[in-house]
Amino acid sequence: MPPFQKLLDAHARDVHRFLVATVGRSDADDCYQDTWLAALRAYPKLKDAANLRSWVMTIAYRKAMDHVRRRRRTWSIAL
Repeated sequence: MPPFQKLLDAHARDVHRFLVATVGRSDADDCYQDTWLAALRAYPKLKDAANLRSWVMTIAYRKAMDHVRRRRRTWSIAL
């Protein structure tokens, strides 16, 4: 496994672009931070480094969807 910093350096830009496109610029930074924290926690348990980009993009997708769901709940409660 490569050091975590190499993973972050290699894919940070792609993850951030995806999150901006998915949740918008104003919320992307929070999702970005959540993505990398989740990846850091899970990284020691990862057994295969064959497709790290897909792995971290999946985490980013899930964090974005969590954010969208929370936002929908907030909007439905406010209405």
